[in-house]
Amino acid sequence: TFRWKSITEKTRMRATYHNHSDRSDGHASISDIVSFAQTQDIDELGFSDHLCILPSGETSRISIPLGGLNEYVQEIGSFRHLKRPAIRLGIEVDWFQGQGDVIRNAMESFPFDFRIGAVHYVQENEIDKNSRYWKSKTQHERDRVYRFYWNLVRDMSESSLFDIVAHLDL
Repeated sequence: TFRWKSITEKTRMRATYHNHSDRSDGHASISDIVSFAQTQDIDELGFSDHLCILPSGETSRISIPLGGLNEYVQEIGSFRHLKRPAIRLGIEVDWFQGQGDVIRNAMESFPFDFRIGAVHYVQENEIDKNSRYWKSKTQHERDRVYRFYWNLVRDMSESSLFDIVAHLDL
C-alpha cells in the first residue's frame, strides 16, 4: 500500500542551479564557487553564466564572450569528478525577439545539462538595470513594457530551447 512520506521522512537534497561566475557577471571564480559549495552541504551545483547575444550579434557586458564558451565548458568539466557537490553545466541565455536560430546555433555544440532562458531586455532596453528606467515612464508606458515583456517570455517558452525560465519577477 502506498503511504505519503511526511516532510521529516523525505530525502533532502540541496541544489542550486542559478550561479554566475566571474566568466560573466559574477564576482567569484568557478573554483571558488565550488569550494564554497563544499562548505555549505550542497549536493548539486549548477553553473549558469550569462550568454547574451544582442540583436547586433555582439555579446553584452554581462555575457560570456562567444569565443569563451569552450573554456567555460572545459573549466566546469574539470570539476565533474567530484562526488559532492555533483557539478552541472548550464547557461542562462537572454531571449530577443527573432533570435531563436542564433541562440540555437550558439548552444547546439555544447553538452549543457540545463538551459535557462531569461528576458532582461525589452525593445533593447535593459529593464532590470536600475529604477531610473521605470521612473520616467507613465503608467500607460509601463503597462506597454510589461505586455511586451510577457509576450517575449511566452515566445521564449514556446521556442523549446530552454529547460527553465528565469526572472519572472522582473
